[in-house]
Amino acid sequence: MNKYFIILTMLCVTSVLNAQSLEDLESLYGQGKFNEVIDNSANMLANEPDDPIINMLVGRSYADKMNFEEAIPYLRKAIESDRTNSWPKAWSLVYLGSCYFAIGNREESIKYIKECISMNATKNVTNSALIKNVLFGFDQSYNNWEARETEHFVFHFQPLSLKDINDIDKYIKIREMAFMHISEFFVSNLPKKIDFFIWHSREDIKAVLKSNGGFAKPEYCIIHACFDQTPGHEITHVVSNYTATVINKTVLINEGTAVYFDQTSRDQLALARKAIKEKGYSSISLKEIWNNRVMPEAVMYPIGGAFVKYLIDTEGKDKYLELFKDQTYQNGHKIYGDKFEKIVSEFENSLFQ
Repeated sequence: MNKYFIILTMLCVTSVLNAQSLEDLESLYGQGKFNEVIDNSANMLANEPDDPIINMLVGRSYADKMNFEEAIPYLRKAIESDRTNSWPKAWSLVYLGSCYFAIGNREESIKYIKECISMNATKNVTNSALIKNVLFGFDQSYNNWEARETEHFVFHFQPLSLKDINDIDKYIKIREMAFMHISEFFVSNLPKKIDFFIWHSREDIKAVLKSNGGFAKPEYCIIHACFDQTPGHEITHVVSNYTATVINKTVLINEGTAVYFDQTSRDQLALARKAIKEKGYSSISLKEIWNNRVMPEAVMYPIGGAFVKYLIDTEGKDKYLELFKDQTYQNGHKIYGDKFEKIVSEFENSLFQ
């Protein structure tokens, strides 16, 4: 009896340890510690290679790191192993569909996104799939849109937008030229062509996508924009996202970069001065804006654009690209050294001259 009791006890302890390990893995994923999820899952998968939850967490971690190719086998394994059609399978389906979209396999993406919606496993995962269905252009509301494929884009035109644009070929050419100019600066390697959805109005975007304006989802190489938005802003978000590993993004630098590369040839400093004057600011703390985002976008974006221009013009492209990888104020100190506070102070003063 003692022998069997010891064996039973050991089995129970092992079961508890496995449960705790899985709980820890889920906790790490919830904290966004994707590398730790991947590292800590190795032994678990060696013992339980078909576990749907472990495979799902690893697949989602790779996908969230934008390692879409690496994510796919784990997500497929999670789907194949989940015989109960439960939430791990549903989340694996929506992530798998997203991964296929990100690498340019539209047919497979549609298949898995639609399957997730049909499962209707939980409210959260179904909503996620429905959002992707609209975001990726799979929803029936796009049925009458016109598509035009070019060297670097697949343009999707809302019918009303075609009436807004006088010369479609010129419109496309301007954006191809914008892409080339921005790509030359960032030297990026995108996994697919950019899906560029052109809308008639911001109201239409909000009605369908629940967004107040145009936007990019760089990880998926996708843009939704009103027909009259600047040619380069959203393209910059996509291209710059694939220039290198960007470990930290801040609004001032990330949006300032998109403003600087919007391809309008506008005077960035003049725009910033005008925005400051219109809002009645008597002083500006760039550090406070940078760290805490303490002012409206209508002022912060042009200040960011002017500051990016100032950095590139005065200190050069190479240092700026290093800052772009880690866009924090602290990294600015590291890159520009003892000159950094002077650079910031001189720029602040230029806003009121």
